[in-house]
Amino acid sequence: MKNNNIKSSICVIATGKGMGNFFSNIAYFKQICKEEGSRITFFTRKLTSAADVFKGQSFCEKVYYIDEYKRGLKGIFQNFLSFLNIVKLINKINPKKIFILHSSSRYTLASFFSKVSQKNIYAPGYRFQNFLINNENKIFKSYFSKPLEPKLENKLLVEKIYNKKITEDNSIKLKDDQKKYVCVTIAQSGISRQWGKDNYIKIIEYLITKGFKFFLILSGPSQKDIEDQISTYFIDKIEIIKTSELKMNDCLKLLNQSIFYVGNDTGFPHLSISLKIPSVVIHGDCVPHFHLYDEQNLIYSVDTDYPEIRKVGSDTAIKSISVDKVRTAVDKLIADHDLLP
Repeated sequence: MKNNNIKSSICVIATGKGMGNFFSNIAYFKQICKEEGSRITFFTRKLTSAADVFKGQSFCEKVYYIDEYKRGLKGIFQNFLSFLNIVKLINKINPKKIFILHSSSRYTLASFFSKVSQKNIYAPGYRFQNFLINNENKIFKSYFSKPLEPKLENKLLVEKIYNKKITEDNSIKLKDDQKKYVCVTIAQSGISRQWGKDNYIKIIEYLITKGFKFFLILSGPSQKDIEDQISTYFIDKIEIIKTSELKMNDCLKLLNQSIFYVGNDTGFPHLSISLKIPSVVIHGDCVPHFHLYDEQNLIYSVDTDYPEIRKVGSDTAIKSISVDKVRTAVDKLIADHDLLP
């Protein structure tokens, strides 16, 4: 339930790469809400599905989706209109403070041209941001400062603003549901992060031998064919819930009913952490970084044995991860958390 004594007077702009980047900052959102005594109005990208996930959360007032930045000459005019709309929206909300958890100068400029006082605009201060943000409101000392991992960047900024360590966790609260499913996630944020249909079939077969009978396949429209093939393979053997045609709200409710998670590195494992679900995450072309906020040791990262082949956008790395390696991680997760079918 929302606390009606809290006024909505602050804005957080967080438009990272996707769901994972956005939801890994929940602890910082909650910390800002706690310190300011104010629910947050968010500006983010539509692909985060934040409006669905944050519906009913005590720290969220409202979520606005802003237009994606368009590259190339054709996007110049559209980007300019989008910029003006961001300024207009900020002025409509008229927040007391703006927290920019992103290193782009676009949102800093929009805030600078709004009615919000410069002393109440906070941002990392990376590169061009450095010229617009007051020294006490940023962490980078100069334009030439070296970049940081985005989550660490945001953590240091919030800690500096309030001169204290983060005390909030990354959890969100949903209705308590009976845990029933093993969540198998075949959704991915790019083909380089798709472990593959045959591998998941083998993992499900292995889990069946351990007595698990109810499975949730988390997928998106682009994985519908894989989802259908897996479902057909196990027809009349186990119960499988498919999600490729469901809305985010429905997927979130089903994820909340999961005993544990095993699957690709995408936005969903970040949500599974927030729901306190033990998770085996299969990595490939990106370095695992869940350790930056996995305080409860819920994440079991399965990484490639060959880091030299890890190149962003290449599917070689994730294809090198064996089924046996994932089985071992699943066994450890089940044993550590004493999970039963």
